[in-house]
Amino acid sequence: MRRAQPRPEDPTGPQHNFWISVNDLMSSIIFMFLVILGVFSFQMKYEQTSFDEVKQKLRSPTLTRHHILKDLEGLLKEQGLSVEVLESEGILRLSENALSFPAAKALPNEENLASLAKIAQALTQVLPCYAKHGKAENLDASDAIAWCHKDPSMHYDCKKDLGGSIETVMIEGHTDSTTVRTGYKDNLALSAARATTVLRLMKSCDPNLDALTNSKNLPLFAASGYSFLRPLNPDNTTDPKNRRIDIRFVMDSPLDAFEGSEMFSFQKQNKAKSGNSF
Repeated sequence: MRRAQPRPEDPTGPQHNFWISVNDLMSSIIFMFLVILGVFSFQMKYEQTSFDEVKQKLRSPTLTRHHILKDLEGLLKEQGLSVEVLESEGILRLSENALSFPAAKALPNEENLASLAKIAQALTQVLPCYAKHGKAENLDASDAIAWCHKDPSMHYDCKKDLGGSIETVMIEGHTDSTTVRTGYKDNLALSAARATTVLRLMKSCDPNLDALTNSKNLPLFAASGYSFLRPLNPDNTTDPKNRRIDIRFVMDSPLDAFEGSEMFSFQKQNKAKSGNSF
């Protein structure tokens, strides 16, 4: 009896169609994986670029203030005026070598008034690079002030590649701990009077200082007094060296730079869509 031959497999049968479906599915999965991987890689690169941009903006106010302080110090040194820079505090210190005060007086010693003219001129050269400035109302006010002499050779070029802007320039007055007996209620009043007097003298010498504003169009300069609470030498608070002026530079908040970044805008839009605030 003849043995029955096995029937050949139908290439169009169910089993064959099954493997075609599996192959198509695997190809689709691999394709989708590659697409997702590409999108993820692009997003990571974009976010890294945005993060680097924001990180640079967050660092820029500190870097800008460093240059402001050092450039002011350099300009004044060229004028024969020695000042002290406290970089971590953002302070340009007018120690007794640059400015000194008689006991219980708000007006600096007369021989130091010429130093104020140099300081005012240096500030006028540097600060417009890092703040807004309008037109001063009385540019010729210094002509009638005997001690206000400007050096026509003083010149400063703005560093265009720096970010960051000045929010406030604070003129800070200080006293020694000697009790005030005449003229002022106490050392706090005396220190505030010293700060406001120095600020007014500088503005009278160079009215351009009065035209400077910050990014919010508010006056750039302000004055404050600290009495004898921040002495140069805590072990000798009666030392006349404690009678001084510090010029503190306060930069705009780094958050302002962050808010201007693309990454912040992107995240803010996503949060808004989801109903959450940033």
